[in-house]
Amino acid sequence: MRRGSFGKTKSRQNDALDVVLSETSRLNNLVTDLLTIGKLEAGKLTLAKSSFRFSDITDPIYTNMIRKRGLRFRNDTPKSLIVTGDRDRVKQILINLLNNAMKFTSHGGTITLSASKGKRTWSFSVQDTGIGVDPDKIRKMFDRFYQLDDHMTRKQAGFGLGLSIVKRLVDLHDGKIDVSSEKGKGTMFRITLPL
Repeated sequence: MRRGSFGKTKSRQNDALDVVLSETSRLNNLVTDLLTIGKLEAGKLTLAKSSFRFSDITDPIYTNMIRKRGLRFRNDTPKSLIVTGDRDRVKQILINLLNNAMKFTSHGGTITLSASKGKRTWSFSVQDTGIGVDPDKIRKMFDRFYQLDDHMTRKQAGFGLGLSIVKRLVDLHDGKIDVSSEKGKGTMFRITLPL
């Protein structure tokens, strides 16, 4: 419908379809996260590693959602970068990090995606110009169901699963996650995985 396959749509209809797309994507990610947590906790999640082009997992739906929220998106990843890992799980890591960046970056802010490859490892990072995180909360942010803001003052929807899943999937890849953050200036997550 959004592409006009069923006839031309008006501006208000397009806005409504954008909301439907956004919410459908959000619910799909939640279901995926819940299924992933269940498999991880049962020890039943195995990786299907392969080589793939990193640009193939940068879904345009997410870059469009970022822009629709009034944020700038910078993609500093080489289009021809070939990496190794479980393609679907790396995409899930990326989506969770982008969702997190969108939640905590105010209108007019910027989200930057970058990636690079070394001799034995490759890495990608998601950096935002959002609210930042207190240093004492960085370690806790990977705990399941942990929310950065108090439940009485919470403005952002979520269940506190995204970053917990990111950490577990990175660990399953024998990788590493680094976080740097400055209150009021933003946060950067860097994922490093073996080739």
